[in-house]
Amino acid sequence: MPRLPAAHLLPLAIRALALAAAMVCAPAGGALAHDTYSDRLARASAAVATSPGDPEPLIRRHLLRREHGDFAGALADLEAAARLAPARPGLDALRGRVELESGHPERAIAPLRRALALEPEDSEAHLDLARALVAVGRTLEGARQYTLALETAPVKLPGRYLERARALRAAGPEHREEALEGLDEGMARLGNLVSLANLAIALEIEAARYDAALARLDALSAASPRKESFRARRAEILERAGRTEEARAEWAQTLAEIDVLSLHQKRTPAMTQLATRARGALERLGPESPKSE
Repeated sequence: MPRLPAAHLLPLAIRALALAAAMVCAPAGGALAHDTYSDRLARASAAVATSPGDPEPLIRRHLLRREHGDFAGALADLEAAARLAPARPGLDALRGRVELESGHPERAIAPLRRALALEPEDSEAHLDLARALVAVGRTLEGARQYTLALETAPVKLPGRYLERARALRAAGPEHREEALEGLDEGMARLGNLVSLANLAIALEIEAARYDAALARLDALSAASPRKESFRARRAEILERAGRTEEARAEWAQTLAEIDVLSLHQKRTPAMTQLATRARGALERLGPESPKSE
């Protein structure tokens, strides 16, 4: 499981701590370019030694270790902090994030649930729990946590809508409509974003609702000054729908639109590949059927 970026996904109770850790661990002036992880860790460890009864230096050092991939060390720091201050808010959320980043989502679930029992409005903890649940195959539970993450987030990010829709998609075709509704909710709030619209188009195609997929694609195309790639995708959907004549016409028009581009534009890898795809499709589809008298 790939590491998740730590800095912008911290639980709400300790976001400011990340900035504090960076300030404490960063050297001044031109020495920054030569600063190493060992240097920063030494400074963080000195701060821990200077304040042996204070959990905050341990939490700051855990952040540094986590960023470096020393997950065992990060967890050890959190455990030490918990011994000093068992009631310190945010520690379970931090434990869950370390477990998630280290590739152990099954171990992230319990501490994240404990954290949310105390701070049910912690959007980032909901997000971490959603990702952990999806990673262990509990996709429908994960989708519900994505919804809670969106409801409690001060800023709605398109990636959250995408992740929720993918979780619902993975939960089975009976949840496809819910996934589409969630994507439409995101687009109503954020605009007709390509990332959200593309997944919605894919879901419409999976449901064999080709006209609905084409309508969504046409809405995307209308906002773009360049139509070639949209036309090619339209042709692919028409092929899948068995509308061969319409698909052939779209592929032919794709080639015609590429042909009027400047020489530089036509020679870009994207346009070269698109032209090759279009020619291959026309060859595969064969000649146009003769029109009846």
